[in-house]
Amino acid sequence: MQEAVRFARRFLNDALGPNADALVEPIEKCRTLAELRATMEKTRDALAASGSKRKSEEFWKGAELRLPAV
Repeated sequence: MQEAVRFARRFLNDALGPNADALVEPIEKCRTLAELRATMEKTRDALAASGSKRKSEEFWKGAELRLPAV
């Protein structure tokens, strides 16, 4: 789970710079795998809604590789 959080933090900070904080904070607060997966999905959707479909897809592919199987 920690690997997925580290990936998300790094990806979002690289992609959004200081604007990433609003998306990174909820991810870092997750305590369960289900909560982390749901928050990552919301983050993916937020990236897509901001007009960055490519970044959204890149984020989700990287997150899925690092999220433990349920």
